[in-house]
Amino acid sequence: MRRWENQLRPKMRRQGTAEHSMSIARTSIEQVGEGRRPPQSTLNNLLRSSSHVSHCKTVTHHLPFSLDQRVRSGEIWLLSLGVGVGDNGFGLINIVTTGALVGRGGYRVFPSVCLTSQVAPMKEPADTTAAESPPPLWKVRMPFWHRVDCFIRLWLLKSLAAIYFYYRRLVRQPPQRYQPTFVRRYPSRPMLNTHIFFPPNYRTGELLPLYLNIHGGGFAVGDAQVDDRFCVAWAERTGMLVVSLDYRRVPRHPFPTATYDLVAQIQDVLADESLPIDPDRIAIGGFSAGGNLALSVSQLPPLHGRVKAAVVYYPIVDFGHPPPVKLASRPYTDGPLDKIGMMAWALDWGYVCVGQNRRDPLLSPWYAKPEDLPPRIYMIAAQWDMLRLEAQQIIHRLAGLHDKEDQEAPFETAAYKWTLARGCTHGFTHGQEGTAAERAYRKKVCEEIYGQAHEWLQSSLS
Repeated sequence: MRRWENQLRPKMRRQGTAEHSMSIARTSIEQVGEGRRPPQSTLNNLLRSSSHVSHCKTVTHHLPFSLDQRVRSGEIWLLSLGVGVGDNGFGLINIVTTGALVGRGGYRVFPSVCLTSQVAPMKEPADTTAAESPPPLWKVRMPFWHRVDCFIRLWLLKSLAAIYFYYRRLVRQPPQRYQPTFVRRYPSRPMLNTHIFFPPNYRTGELLPLYLNIHGGGFAVGDAQVDDRFCVAWAERTGMLVVSLDYRRVPRHPFPTATYDLVAQIQDVLADESLPIDPDRIAIGGFSAGGNLALSVSQLPPLHGRVKAAVVYYPIVDFGHPPPVKLASRPYTDGPLDKIGMMAWALDWGYVCVGQNRRDPLLSPWYAKPEDLPPRIYMIAAQWDMLRLEAQQIIHRLAGLHDKEDQEAPFETAAYKWTLARGCTHGFTHGQEGTAAERAYRKKVCEEIYGQAHEWLQSSLS
């Protein structure tokens, strides 16, 4: 018994876990025993025996990889993030094991203990506006073969994306009308291109509202050129000066490289006297990873208070919940599965370094204070996106509507706006796959959302 306690106690202290978790661990060891899966009745009784349990709900997740003898190497928190067996209102009750075999039948558990992790339940967002900052959640080193799998997946994704973009730009070069007005490289980041788009009706001497666009790509692929078509259309639609930014990508450049790349470039853009920027009308926006970065850079002193509004499309806002929890929490589990599901672990491995606090507001804007974010935010999510729930929850919490019964319905308050793109998956604004009817439907949805975003920005920057 003491051997288990000595192994677990340092990890629990590092994660900020309450002392009552140790008594739960002792109870679990006494009740479960060696070499067999804990009976569900034992787990349920164990959950109810804790004074911190307000309600119990059994949740099991299939792990995407096999593990063996990870407690002795100090990697117990990997399984605590992968296999949840209940919710105690404070965090997730998890099984921590020395071994797990994953197959069609689920998992086998060997010597087991039960701990309370600091991972907040996906379905009940905490009201962080009034509470103190949550305790840190440090990223731990994953097992070797998991890291190998992530490495292969990530570099395969980057290689295929590079081939795809090379083909499109060489063989199917976009028409001249979809080219930026000009491309610049600023002194702070001379290795990165900044694409600048003037509206067609620009008159010399006129100051223009500025829209800063950040491309997506899972922090791993793409560049500023990916969004050229969108930026041209957005400049034409809104009459804004559109600046599309780039950043260095994973795995060579993990967090917070992209955030500081963008801040440096934005400072150069704002200091560029050749650009007719109205400093009182600055907005920012981005797609997927770009949405995360838009909310991240807006918190830093050079931009905090200067960015008046943000338009974010299907962003990741919370790295505190692992991919299995997000997949299991999808409101429409019978809907089409996003492609990012199979890449989620690899992108997490590449972007978040070992020892990084997953609840850093620059990494996970979910944990940012409302006053640190842009004063006005328009959040757009896709119905079948595995990231949809976190986007939905953060915008309702910011607007003070976390108790709203129908959170799928669109809403608009003085500072916040929410739209759910029904029948769409992650990346619907850029996707080219599917039948002609499916592409036509996505185009129609995008036109409606872009029209709403334009109208909303006009009022936000006026």
